[in-house]
Amino acid sequence: MFLKDRCTACGICSSLCPMDSIKTDLSGKVVSFLSNCIGCAHCGSYCPSNCYDLPAEKKSEPFEVHKLQDLYERRRSVRIFSGKQIEESVISTLLEPVGFSPTGRNAQGITVDVILGHENVEKLLFKPLVKLVRALDSFRLLTLFAGSSREAIKKIRNGEDIITWKAPCVLLFRAPGRNITGSMDAVIAATTVSIKAEAMGLGCFWNGVVQMAAPFLPVSKPGAVLCIGYPALKKYQHVCAREWTRRDISPIE
Repeated sequence: MFLKDRCTACGICSSLCPMDSIKTDLSGKVVSFLSNCIGCAHCGSYCPSNCYDLPAEKKSEPFEVHKLQDLYERRRSVRIFSGKQIEESVISTLLEPVGFSPTGRNAQGITVDVILGHENVEKLLFKPLVKLVRALDSFRLLTLFAGSSREAIKKIRNGEDIITWKAPCVLLFRAPGRNITGSMDAVIAATTVSIKAEAMGLGCFWNGVVQMAAPFLPVSKPGAVLCIGYPALKKYQHVCAREWTRRDISPIE
């Protein structure tokens, strides 16, 4: 919705539109919108007259950056869960950041498939994977070529859950195939949720096995998979930062 009577011809919305989809007359007033709008809502967010009739920005205290850094530093992968089930209301709160997660070209359309309850996780993911491993390893060929994963294959074949680790909830993130950056969009959305999980007292780990094996499971192929639950153990020590490299690149004169 655009309320023309509020427009003051300030030109802010048309100047920041990444698709140049907002057209103005000679005075600067908005007169039309092209169909190439990607729905990023930058125009409405920065309109001083609220011509786009959006809710007012929430007033809040400036965020303390060190608290966010503390949250990043506290995050560790959790694979031993307490067994406590997660309530639906908790999952709804946990997934709120997905609606604000950035996507390439603002393509949006993220889908999160939620498998809630350990029994459902076991039925949809773990048991089918055990059957798959047993079928592939019927003549111990999988074990033979598994290398360092040989012991893991044996455990799975014997029914030990080292895949979902008895997580009470699994989240599968997908982006539409039309998204130019679809796989990254799903990963970014999952990342925002994993950080919020830490803030909510939940723990999670990224599950690459389920992601890769999805074509053989009764689920749609995801771009990222998180296993979520309440941690059973308490952290006592702080883990140091991992090695990484910063490279400053300047143009060659």
